[in-house]
Amino acid sequence: MRITTNQLARNILFNLSENSQRTDLLQREMSSGKRVTVPSDDPNSAIKILHLKTALMESDQYARNLDDGQGWLQTTEAALDSVEQIVADAQTLSVQGANGSLPAGARDALAKNVQELYNQLLAQANSMYGNRYLFGGTKTLTQPYTEAAGVVTYNGNASDIKREIGFGQTVAINLTGDKVFGPPAGAVDDVFTTMTKVRDAINSGDVAALSGQLTTDLAAIHDNMLAQRAEIGARVHRLDQTKDRLLDAKTNFSDLLDKEQNADIVEVVMNLKILENARDTTLATTAQLIKTTLVDFLR
Repeated sequence: MRITTNQLARNILFNLSENSQRTDLLQREMSSGKRVTVPSDDPNSAIKILHLKTALMESDQYARNLDDGQGWLQTTEAALDSVEQIVADAQTLSVQGANGSLPAGARDALAKNVQELYNQLLAQANSMYGNRYLFGGTKTLTQPYTEAAGVVTYNGNASDIKREIGFGQTVAINLTGDKVFGPPAGAVDDVFTTMTKVRDAINSGDVAALSGQLTTDLAAIHDNMLAQRAEIGARVHRLDQTKDRLLDAKTNFSDLLDKEQNADIVEVVMNLKILENARDTTLATTAQLIKTTLVDFLR
């Protein structure tokens, strides 16, 4: 087949144009550090990049939820630790008060100690995480426990506060006041009423009450505190494990995103050098094959 000079010129111009376009693309990759900047660069990779970015954004939100949940649960755990110790101290004072030979002054001192424990208990029942109350259910901005004329009233609800920690996974991060301070199984009254009865029984020297029902009630309340602490501990452990898995997943997503989106600078520089050599070789060869310039063929 006969190849005319015009055909040869067109082929050379086409190849040089292709070289320039490829060079421009590689230069953009090197300056931006990205292999894919618009979907047209690589449609398949663009779809994968979009999915990976979505997964990373979701992971970031799950991480924020986990951080909030961990903070809430850890604060609750600390409050329960204090409450459990208060109840244990009340049990000790109740045993001491059940001694029928105690003089009035000693009973009065014990009763005052129980009253102080009662005040500490009320303060713990109104514990906060940031500006939110821990034990009021979803009514986190309302003080859950108020006292009037020696009667403590619960102002919260029995609803759980939940956080989404993964696709289709939620966890309750709170304990409501009725579970912690309400009457547990085996007890007649809630913890505040029980503490008041212990104080009054010590004051009056009611050994029978202190040795009987009040001992049973305090034991049941203490057991309930231990059970609630165990529940919170299990949730903290679950969140810790979930966070570890989430961090691993985020690392994998980030690595995959880098591979799909980021340019290999070493490879880009190498390809630019190859294109530069190809262009120079083409021009040099063309100068030998065609003595006239390319401009002559474009006139």
